[in-house]
Amino acid sequence: MSHNFESEVSEALGQLLITETDYNVIIHIGEEPNHKEFHAHSNILRCRSEYFNKILSAENIERKDGKYIIKKPNISPQAFDIILKYLYTGKFNITSKAGTELLDFMIISDEMMLKNLTKVTEDFIVGNHKQFLQNDPVGILQIVYYYKSFVNLQEVCLDKICSEPEILFKSDKFTQLSASLLEVILKRDDLNLREIEIWENLIKWGLAQEKTLNKDISKWSKDDVNILKRILYKFIPLIRFYEISTEDYYNKVKPYEKILSKELRDDILKFYMIPGYRPIYTPRKNPKLNIESIIINPNHAALFANWIDKRMELHNNKNIPYEFNLLYRASRDGNTAASFHAKCDNKGATIVVVKVKNSEQIVGGYNPLFWDSSNSLKNTKDSFIFSFANKNSLQSAKVVYSEYGQNSIQCYLQYGPIFGADLHTTYHPTADTWISSVSSYPTLNLPNTFNIDDYEEDITEDYQQYSEEDYNVIIYVGEEPNITEFHAHSIILRCRSQYFRTALSSNWAEKKNGMYILKKPNISRNIFQVILSYIYSGMVNFNKIEKTEYLEFLKATDELAFEKIRDFCIEIICQETEILFEIERFLTLPPRILELLLQQDKLELEEIDIWNYLIRWAYAQNSTIEFDPTRWTKNDIEMMKNTIDNFIPLIRFDNISYKDYLEKIKPYKKLLPKKVLRYYSKLNLESTELDSFIIITQKDLYYSLFLNWINKKDNNQKSRKFHQYNFKLILRGSRDGFDGNSFHYKCDDKGATIIIVKIKNSNQLVGGYNPLDWRGKNSKSTTDSFIFLFDDYEDINTGKIGRVIDTKHAVRCFNNWGPIFGAYNTIAMSNNLTMNQNGEWSSIPSTPPSYPDLNIPNRFEIDDYEVFQVI
Repeated sequence: MSHNFESEVSEALGQLLITETDYNVIIHIGEEPNHKEFHAHSNILRCRSEYFNKILSAENIERKDGKYIIKKPNISPQAFDIILKYLYTGKFNITSKAGTELLDFMIISDEMMLKNLTKVTEDFIVGNHKQFLQNDPVGILQIVYYYKSFVNLQEVCLDKICSEPEILFKSDKFTQLSASLLEVILKRDDLNLREIEIWENLIKWGLAQEKTLNKDISKWSKDDVNILKRILYKFIPLIRFYEISTEDYYNKVKPYEKILSKELRDDILKFYMIPGYRPIYTPRKNPKLNIESIIINPNHAALFANWIDKRMELHNNKNIPYEFNLLYRASRDGNTAASFHAKCDNKGATIVVVKVKNSEQIVGGYNPLFWDSSNSLKNTKDSFIFSFANKNSLQSAKVVYSEYGQNSIQCYLQYGPIFGADLHTTYHPTADTWISSVSSYPTLNLPNTFNIDDYEEDITEDYQQYSEEDYNVIIYVGEEPNITEFHAHSIILRCRSQYFRTALSSNWAEKKNGMYILKKPNISRNIFQVILSYIYSGMVNFNKIEKTEYLEFLKATDELAFEKIRDFCIEIICQETEILFEIERFLTLPPRILELLLQQDKLELEEIDIWNYLIRWAYAQNSTIEFDPTRWTKNDIEMMKNTIDNFIPLIRFDNISYKDYLEKIKPYKKLLPKKVLRYYSKLNLESTELDSFIIITQKDLYYSLFLNWINKKDNNQKSRKFHQYNFKLILRGSRDGFDGNSFHYKCDDKGATIIIVKIKNSNQLVGGYNPLDWRGKNSKSTTDSFIFLFDDYEDINTGKIGRVIDTKHAVRCFNNWGPIFGAYNTIAMSNNLTMNQNGEWSSIPSTPPSYPDLNIPNRFEIDDYEVFQVI
């Protein structure tokens, strides 16, 4: 496992660029009057750019006063300022730049061999090419056409011009387009203009190339005709005259027909005059794929087609093998299940696209089968669900296919489209509500929106490969006979660590032959190698740290003031507590780090175990004190109190049971504040039993089990998050009544409750936990409810729990009904556990399921039921 802290590197090196501390490179950029001098550091330039590494390694490089001198008169200071900041921080901001400025920037970054920067700039231009083309189509096209490295960008721009030719042909700069580029465009079969419009624009362009030509063609001389003919001669064969109507030809082409060859004029006349005559030519194709949608565009459709075909090579919007016809739009046709099925049932394969409210996000899915109202499940491995974090960015797309092909598509009359339980709408609590969970498809982790307000490059590879050239720090790590010598650069160490800023100051640093000399005998070679790599790369590779070394790593990062990796290491220890708490060296843990650990909510230890570790650690700090606290002297008590006083407020005593208090904490009561002792004095063993006529044995065990389930301790995962509750009986059916009205009279407005039901003529118990309240008329949403079943209430080990799946319909409240766990299905009359208005109980799992199926009998009579308020 590794973790990335490279933002720290970026910030520190950015500060170094500003302060210019120890710079040794002077770079002269531009020419007067647009000239600027930049200061930089050779080791930064070397490791970030092969271009600069070659320059700085050249034997004939100019030097002055110990500093490298570099001159780049062909680059603007504005562009180089962005590039230099990028070299130091991995960040750059180009959002305010015009298209031609960006292309110049791409040329410079390409020259400097900054492949990532060139690629991201190109991606940004591609993503915003329409805007840039509209602002300056001629400038953009001519740069991308003549600069051969921009092949991809050239194709994107030409595609856009051909599909939306008004961007270029209606531009006031159209006539400035070069002849060679115009030729490329007119050769395209997918140019989306009527042929007569192409002709008119060609004439417009040709006339603009020769300003002396009279705009009134009737006044032209033979020389004037020859001038235009010479300008347009290579374009004439590119015009598909046979697609021009006779009327347009007569009105708009014939006036200029003297520039056409006699053979061409004769062939056009033959085409117009002889029925059935078919000249040999290639007609243009309309490249536009029309999508009748207010959410997506043809580019999305191309991506959908790619996903449907499971292709690696992306379709473009000219070769999509499918048509996408709008069947249904909720805002137009009605946002109801009935409207959906009326429009979409039995129509074959469909794509569902959903626009998320108040965002640019779209989600949806593909059903390769068909929708119907059969209340059934369908299996297919070809369906998928998808998400675009930003619909304007295809790069933000994520798609996942049905994992096993089971229940991928679900068709129910009362629901809209259902893709497993992973993406669907239930029209509850509102018609606009959609639900997503994980069931038939892999988790759809939404990618971060790709934006160019600020780009953070993965600079890890660059800095991990740092060169030792120009190093000026020697660090001796370890003790004899295992001392290792490391080389580093003072400017990097200073800008990355307050510790090294102090250590390299004139008051502290040892110097020899111009080198700083540092010694760290208390840190091992391996640990320092990981830390030095972090200093240069911002990356910590925890795979290189043995579990037995975590304590040393924790101490070293704390000493060297690397708080972020220290805190991240603490997070790891919280999840894998055995790597620290179960080793003998835990007893040497500095108080400062122990305090940080005990502050963590995510520390995966039971609170009583934390107390035991704390006492064990305190004994280690006071080795002369006996382990039997009954034999402590006043001095012993004072020493132990001084040791653990700062930690006592970090122990969550309310998460420790009274039983554990008696056995493990009370012996040390002289170390505890009075408020802790008062808290436990209020607890007694009787409060840990249920006041139940149903559960007549193992009452304390049932109490503990319900407490664990409420605290989500049924998965055996250790955690500090645990709350003590009491269970107060508020309803017993045999005493208060079995009807729904009696239930609500006793249980409404009581908050969280747990319900226990004894099934008649059996040893089975069923029930459930509602963390909310029973007042209301609708479904209620929670992630904390559960139902349960005991096959034999005399054996607590037969218990099974089912936690809520459909969290939107966890519990349901009806005025005259009893408790209802799960969604109410009006077709199947189903719920996972229900008592109706007459006191009749049932359990018919709903579809989609609200809870797991515990095999509770579908319908059953009861001996009694009890409701306990959880307080």
